[in-house]
Order: sequence, then C-alpha cells, then structure tokens
Amino acid sequence: MMKDPKLILNLLFFFCLVACGDGTSVSPLLIEAEKYMNERPDSALLLLDSIAHPENLSQEQNALWCLLLTQAQDKNIITPTSDSLINVAVDYFEKTDNMERKAQAYYCQGRVLTDMLLFDKAIVSYLKAEEMVLQTTDYNLQARIYNHLGDLYDKTLFYKDALSCYQKAYNSYKLANNLLGVAFVLRDIGSSYEYQNQLDSATYYLKKSLEISDENGWNDLSRSLLVCLGNICESQSSYSEAVEYLYKSMSGVEEDNLSYSLYYSLGYLYRQVGLSDSAFYYLNKAMDSSDLYIQCQLNREFSVLFFESKDYETAFEYNERYILLRDSIEHIYQPEKLAEIEARYNYEKLINEKSQLALKKKMQYCFFLF
Repeated sequence: MMKDPKLILNLLFFFCLVACGDGTSVSPLLIEAEKYMNERPDSALLLLDSIAHPENLSQEQNALWCLLLTQAQDKNIITPTSDSLINVAVDYFEKTDNMERKAQAYYCQGRVLTDMLLFDKAIVSYLKAEEMVLQTTDYNLQARIYNHLGDLYDKTLFYKDALSCYQKAYNSYKLANNLLGVAFVLRDIGSSYEYQNQLDSATYYLKKSLEISDENGWNDLSRSLLVCLGNICESQSSYSEAVEYLYKSMSGVEEDNLSYSLYYSLGYLYRQVGLSDSAFYYLNKAMDSSDLYIQCQLNREFSVLFFESKDYETAFEYNERYILLRDSIEHIYQPEKLAEIEARYNYEKLINEKSQLALKKKMQYCFFLF
C-alpha cells in the first residue's frame, strides 16, 4: 500500500498527463514508470495500466510500453498467459541498434516463456539476451540473464552448464558491486555443486554466502543457507551436525512455510537416528503445512514409524495416504516435468545441429583452401 505523499502526488500528475491524450505526454510517464520499476514495481504497473489506448502510441512508444508492462507484471508476480505482448517489444527493438533494449526485450521474453513452461524456447531467448547484453555495461542485467539461464539448465539437468552460468553471474554481480546478488549466486553455485555430488565444494560456497548474509543481516537468506548446509550434512550421514544447522535456522522465527519444512526435516533426521519420540513430535508440528509435498512425505514418515513400532494397521493407512498424495503431485506437476524433458531434448538437438553446422563450415573452408 502506498503511503508516500510525494509518490501519490507524482502519480496523480502523470495520470493527468495521460488524460491529456497526446503522444508527447506519454513519454515522461514511461520514463517515470521505468524509474519506479525496481523499488516500486506496483507503482510502475499502476502508471503503465493508466494508458488506456496503447495502440494509439507511436511504434517506439508502444514497444517500450509492452516491454515495461511485461517487466512490471513479472516483478508483481503476475503469471502471463501469452507471449504476444513481449513479442511486440522484441520485434521492434530487434530492428534497432539499441543493444540494451534488445537485451532487456529478450530477457523479458525468456521470463515469460519460462512462466509458460516453454523451457527450450526460454533458453534460446536468454542466449540471445546474453549476446546483446555483453555489448553493454549493464552488469546487473548480465547477472540476471546468467542466473535465470542457470536455473533453466538446473531444471533440465544440465548441471555443468548451470554451474558455468552461475559463475558468470557471480562475476557480473561483482562488476556491478551488487553484494546481495553475490550472496544469492554463491548459494546457487553451492547448490549446483551439491547436485553434482561435489559436497566439499558445495559446503565451501554455501558457507561463503552465509558469511556475507550474516554480516548484512539478511535473515531470510541465512535461514535458507543453514537449511542447505543441513541437507549436505544429512547426505553425508552427519545427522547431529544437520540437526544443529536446522535448529540455528529456526531460532527467533515465527511459524511459516519454511518452519514446517524444517519441522519435517528434523522429524526425518530424528527417525534416522532412532529417536522416535522426537521424530513424532516434530512431524506432528509439521502437520499444519499446506504444502502438498510436505504432507506427502509426512505420511510416508509416519507409515515407517508406525511400522517400526509394529502398529501395522496404522502404518498401512498412512502408506495409503502417501500413495494418494504422491499420485496427486505427479499429476499436478506432470506438465512441468514434460516441459523439462522436452526442453532437454530440444536443447541437445540444437547443440547437435550447431555442431554439425560448424563442422560443415570447417569442411567447406578446408576444401576452399585445398
């Protein structure tokens, strides 16, 4: 909710400009919306939505409006249903020499395509954005492009490619002096090493991120890092150390979705070391979670605990609930999984086609020399 009187007056002034209706009055509004984009995306969206007839704008203004509106919707977590809006911006800026706008347009196109689960097309958009942004000094945009490209490679199981992107994002955030970005991408690098089972490297980068986060009081990030470190200790069967990390992440925090996840993890760890009472206590605390995945895993853990205590009837009931929830999760997330598989296949196909094209060109060149 906007409480800044100066901001409200500014917005009213720009609404009045729009009401005048001529094209020249829209340009300052677009400039102002872009200024608000990072700090007040809700205000940016309000300004952009105030333009009732964008089709009456000049071609350049309309393209910029489409680009900025896509950015504002993304930052306000409004899921797109079509890529038609951002395609207007891409088509226009592609024909210009403005590398920064081209990079922004392709980056936003990648964000939209990702939300639409078109992962292979999103990868291509980000690769185009990378090509453009490297011709600019917008290091923050470079980092975001590499970050999202890394996330997509993670989704499609190209872990080495993901790691390479995260390392590039780290370098770009360093150039931009963006310490928060550095801390987050160090976490991503650590997670990427964890996926490749390089747990010592994973621990190193996660601890490095935790050090920066603690120094700056970024409590939410610190909590997530402690959970990641706990997961690594669990993978190494260092259960007591894993429990210690989880307790640290819970200190001084009210109950939320992450807390329920932590309760589940503690319950699981206590079951692993044979402390059934503690396991029951924390698993029961996690029962209020609305997360379907946590509910599914809770039923599995309760089934195992009751089976170990030889209460086979209750164990069977929990196992039945676990199977039902597992099937529901598979049904809900099936479109995303299929998109990941298709993206992986199409990306491998694209790489093979590029390799064959490069080989063909090399053979033609050798033949020409001969």
